[in-house]
Amino acid sequence: MSGGEGASSRAWRGPLQQASPGASSWLRVAGLYAKEAVVPLSDLAVFVLSAGAVVLAQFAFLSGIDPSGAAVRYLVVARLAFAFSGGQQIDRCLIESYMSGSLLVWALAPPDPLATLLARGLAGIARSVAIVAPVVLTSALLYRVSIDVSWPRAVLFLISLVLASIAATGLSLITAYIGTTLKQDEAAVQLKSFLAQLASGAVIPLYLFPAWARRLLAYLPFPHLADTPVVVALEGGSGRIAIQFAWGVVLFSVGLLLWRRRLRRLDVYGG
Repeated sequence: MSGGEGASSRAWRGPLQQASPGASSWLRVAGLYAKEAVVPLSDLAVFVLSAGAVVLAQFAFLSGIDPSGAAVRYLVVARLAFAFSGGQQIDRCLIESYMSGSLLVWALAPPDPLATLLARGLAGIARSVAIVAPVVLTSALLYRVSIDVSWPRAVLFLISLVLASIAATGLSLITAYIGTTLKQDEAAVQLKSFLAQLASGAVIPLYLFPAWARRLLAYLPFPHLADTPVVVALEGGSGRIAIQFAWGVVLFSVGLLLWRRRLRRLDVYGG
């Protein structure tokens, strides 16, 4: 059995530690991305209508408790930012593939696992934006929400979106590791999704939370998925980008390290 484990370890180590994939690898990634991003029109319509009902309910609730419109303005940017924080589908993809053994196929035949994960992450961003953006922008028009963002703030906002995506991907990798370890796949995904949406500000603006909750959240990564991009866009809080960058590096590094450890335990013969 030691020979089988050695072959498995070498098979996994290769694709997971490629530092500079060639042009053919990136072409395969592009192909995967295009395939994963395609959503049937009927499904897209259902998703948009469902998201529209939720967003309109959020806007109606927030406009009732904050007639100034600041809370609704916050939520417009927060929902868009959370949609761009990719990696939301990677955890479920990893857990299902690990449990079914299809991750082994990725290791033994191209494309490699990281290329597939990248494709999944990009597809998740495309789908989320395609569903959320028209709903949020239409709702903003209905509630007459105006957002004036200068060019410097817009550039910082885009940088913050990229960092939010990196942090979200790291969280998904960690969630998938926990789910496969505890054999509680769907519970881990649902718990992470609930915490990420609520504690990021994508459901209720964080400044409406009690002071003790805001102090607690300041030590957690979740606000950097939506609240930080909002602060950067609406208030010019560029100082928070450095903290967001640090969280993104830590979460992604830890997530990748955990999954490299997890994949080394999967041998050729399954189990």
